[in-house]
Amino acid sequence: MDIGSAKPNRLEKSQVLHEMVDIVDPQQYFNVAKFVTLAESAYDRHSGKILGVGGTPFYINALQDGLTQIDVQPQFENYLKTLSIKELSDFLYKNDPERAAAISVNDRFRLERALAIVLSTGKKPSSFLKSTLEKRAKLNLYALRCDRALMHQRLKQRLEGMFEAGLLEEAHALYKLNHLSKTAKAAVGYKELFQYFDGNWSLDTAKEKILIATRRLFKHQMTWLNKMNVNWIDVHPEEVELALPSLDIAMQQHFEALATDDV
Repeated sequence: MDIGSAKPNRLEKSQVLHEMVDIVDPQQYFNVAKFVTLAESAYDRHSGKILGVGGTPFYINALQDGLTQIDVQPQFENYLKTLSIKELSDFLYKNDPERAAAISVNDRFRLERALAIVLSTGKKPSSFLKSTLEKRAKLNLYALRCDRALMHQRLKQRLEGMFEAGLLEEAHALYKLNHLSKTAKAAVGYKELFQYFDGNWSLDTAKEKILIATRRLFKHQMTWLNKMNVNWIDVHPEEVELALPSLDIAMQQHFEALATDDV
């Protein structure tokens, strides 16, 4: 899934050591808990001198908040899905006010997860929720942003570039594989082309659906980032290099503080 996931190319990988690239087959199940474990291992290997680039805000947030590897019982998960968000929130506030206060009232996933822990273990989720990264260093987050209209224009150009690079052929090769994981099947750019290969959509329709899904994903990511402690740097798409001095200073300060355990 090289093209659709915008992996670094061979030249980029030859110039800078990359971690966590080509680590999961499309048939393998993968989730945020596994991501956190692998990220923390990479962090350890490099003594914290590592940069996270790109990625999904949900996964980044997991690095900050920490995740637990607690097994929960399926019957409780099924039961919680029958409750409304308000019922979930009220339920959690009664059992763990500290964890409830830290979760958005609209974040059904985390509400259900927290309550599944309560019901499965009889303990408060807040008592488990500890990040190993927090013991070593906090994350300093920097994000680039530009005019929304320009960003939408760049998203369209990006999609066109992916098709020129062979996204259609890459997706078709995946389509012929058996037993793709749920996450692979749901990946933006692939799931739409699978509909085309199934004969449900024309190629033009699939491309338009990919663009719509990409814009929706962009909006969702911005919503996440706006809730997080992010240092924003305004840029123009054609002059991104102007942001490098600011990023360079920020990284120097971070790693200097890391060396003295001030972060």
